[in-house]
Amino acid sequence: MNSVSQRLYLIASAVVILLVVLIACKKNFSGTNTNPGGPSKNHGTVPTNAIIASINGRIMDTTGRPIGGVLVSSANGSTTTDINGQFALTNTNFDQYGAYIRVTKDGYFDGSRTMQIAAGSTNYTEIEMIILK
Repeated sequence: MNSVSQRLYLIASAVVILLVVLIACKKNFSGTNTNPGGPSKNHGTVPTNAIIASINGRIMDTTGRPIGGVLVSSANGSTTTDINGQFALTNTNFDQYGAYIRVTKDGYFDGSRTMQIAAGSTNYTEIEMIILK
């Protein structure tokens, strides 16, 4: 092979590799959940793969003391913790691939939890919140 042929071969090889990489990295912008291993991003709507389940739990600070008045929310429901830091999201729609809850309260960093749940189940979680300084 002469030097011109070698250069053309290298350029053609580079173009083929670039095309393969671009095609392999193609994004899906259809708005559907293309990640069956993770929770849906359809906050505020019932996902098409929804299940009904319950999540109960307790929110505390880093010393283990309960925090009352924490807003606990999911895509389709919310509640507030009592003075013992207890909450219940009962018979709420969750994505079958992962239930996501978020906890917020002024003076604390926001917290969250994602968990695998089964339809009709009652699940328990504890979340620690860190005080803002």
